[in-house]
Amino acid sequence: MDRCVANVCVHHLLADAGYDSESNHVYARDEHGIVTTIPPKHGRPTSKPPGLPYMLSNELSRF
Repeated sequence: MDRCVANVCVHHLLADAGYDSESNHVYARDEHGIVTTIPPKHGRPTSKPPGLPYMLSNELSRF
């Protein structure tokens, strides 16, 4: 990020969930004055069971 900010004026950073750590938010905000938009759960595994549409389609495909 330091090299990017040295060459380009960045006001807003959009990143994927892989960069969603508090240290990344704090660094961008405090060191460079950048507003961050990083969705916290996109692509992360969940402990919830599959939803009903998935379960129904899975049952139908078995027959």
